[in-house]
Amino acid sequence: MLLNADGTALGADSWIQFNSEKQEIYAIPLEANIGKWDFTLEAMDGDGDSAKDSVEIHVRQHPSSRAVHHEFILHLKYDKWRFASSIDWQIRLSKKLAEFFGDRDEKSIVVRSVTADPVVFTWTNDSVQPHPCPREMIVELLHEMASREGTPTKYFRKILTPEFKILKVNVNFMGHCKVKAPPTSPPHINFKPEVRNQIDEITATVGEILYFKVPEDTFHDEEDGNARNLHLSFLTIDGAPMPRTSWIQFNRLEQGFIGLPMDENVGRREYQLVAMDRNGTTVADALEVVVNPRPRGRRSSVEFSITIDANFDDFNRDLLKKVKVLDKLAHLFGDPDPSFITVQSITRGSVVYAWSNNTLPYEPCPKQHVLQLVNVMFYENGTMSQRLLDTFSPDFTITGANVMPLGVCLADITPTSISVGPTSTTETEHATSDDDIYITTVIPAVVIAIMLLVAAIIACVLYRKKRKGKMTMEDSSTFVNKGIPIIFADELEDKPDPAKSPVIMKEEKPPLPPPEYPRSSGSASPSTPPPSTNHNRSGAGDQHYPPHNDGRGHHHHPHRLRNDVDDLGLDQVENSPPYQPPPPFTANRDSRLSRPKHTPTYRLPPPYVPP
Repeated sequence: MLLNADGTALGADSWIQFNSEKQEIYAIPLEANIGKWDFTLEAMDGDGDSAKDSVEIHVRQHPSSRAVHHEFILHLKYDKWRFASSIDWQIRLSKKLAEFFGDRDEKSIVVRSVTADPVVFTWTNDSVQPHPCPREMIVELLHEMASREGTPTKYFRKILTPEFKILKVNVNFMGHCKVKAPPTSPPHINFKPEVRNQIDEITATVGEILYFKVPEDTFHDEEDGNARNLHLSFLTIDGAPMPRTSWIQFNRLEQGFIGLPMDENVGRREYQLVAMDRNGTTVADALEVVVNPRPRGRRSSVEFSITIDANFDDFNRDLLKKVKVLDKLAHLFGDPDPSFITVQSITRGSVVYAWSNNTLPYEPCPKQHVLQLVNVMFYENGTMSQRLLDTFSPDFTITGANVMPLGVCLADITPTSISVGPTSTTETEHATSDDDIYITTVIPAVVIAIMLLVAAIIACVLYRKKRKGKMTMEDSSTFVNKGIPIIFADELEDKPDPAKSPVIMKEEKPPLPPPEYPRSSGSASPSTPPPSTNHNRSGAGDQHYPPHNDGRGHHHHPHRLRNDVDDLGLDQVENSPPYQPPPPFTANRDSRLSRPKHTPTYRLPPPYVPP
């Protein structure tokens, strides 16, 4: 159930109610309900155990409330027993009106006021164009509901029965649709701007961003029009310009207030909002700015903080820098605006900016949501994320960050604190280590690779130059024959080979002296035995000589040679011409493999004599 902040039940005439069956909060807030409201939401189980949580609801002014140009006024009666609370019949009537006008839902029906006795329901149709004044369309809508005298039509009554009984319907034109009285002064006279709708009061809460845009119908000038065409100034109650160190400032271009109050700004202060037309005439509207303290029932489950490298005094005096940090935090976490962020403190060292998230419940500990936010700010190794640094760069330099669980989250989230030192030292060490890696590893490897590549190129160039002019493998197989080379006769040298002494084994005996042959018949030695004509090898008186090799493959027997010499006669032998060597060997091209044989120039060994 939904209770008041003090724990009491909601009244039947309250502008907000709770549907226990659907477990939803519904309300129809009016202009009198604008502000911040605190409620308590209580849940109870079957055993009677309960848990409570605080609910904070902000009621803001409707965007079109300052540009309303008409309002329909409906006098009616309804059966009170049909509805449990007052806003139940108001919601039901809004749905009936949307059905009558053919709208998809009741969002186009903007309730302006409701009275209980008599029951008067006043609303405006937001689907009607705001500018220029659609007077004819508004009159046409009125005629669909009632006659000129205000009597409701049958169809309108049928739609609203049986819950409601319509008594009278009329319309009230406002703003630029209101009929102006004819001017009583000459048109050339400049009229002073006037205050149409006073702002009266602006409410802010400690630690929360304040945005308030001046409604365009706050001031009006007959010549210049509404506040958008006037020059607005925000002054102190004494008429002095606002100091730059004030927690609240005024943007003249956007005609809006911006502020960030802290604990020392709690209280109520008066200021002036001055409007000036083109001719220099002015009008002032006094307003109050109320700074409320932090809600007592609101507790944070975790506190975030960042350290900004800046001068604290300069930063603390500059409201725009404080607000810019909030805008960047909202952008970091993907929020459309900083309304979900509450600044806890801004302290020295250099500038420690601490905040909490309004969307996180206090209990139970929102561990998963907190870890998601932590992962946005930090990497798994505990260092600040690049997303955090890039979001604040180049306007701010983040040198540290911290996440501190509070309350019940102290036991659920470990580590309880994650802090990072100044990024300047960390980044310097990281950059130094990267430089060392490049100097000791990458650069030498690149130099060695380049040297090897250059050496390979030089080797290829030299190899190609060395092979230049040589025959290829194909040419070598075509023109070169691997056969025996041809040696011509004129290529042979006539130098005799040096004589080699024969090898005589130990068992061998010296050879017998060769037989002596008579040179002539008259000079024959008497001691030479007569030649024998007996050719029988087996005779006892025959002397056996081993065959003699002449070195050319022919074997000669001495006794056969001696007989041949005797047969030829000494005269023929003596008169025979000297021995002529054979002509040199000539070979044609067809006989490449043949080589001439020549007589060896060394002495043949003596004939073998057996022991």
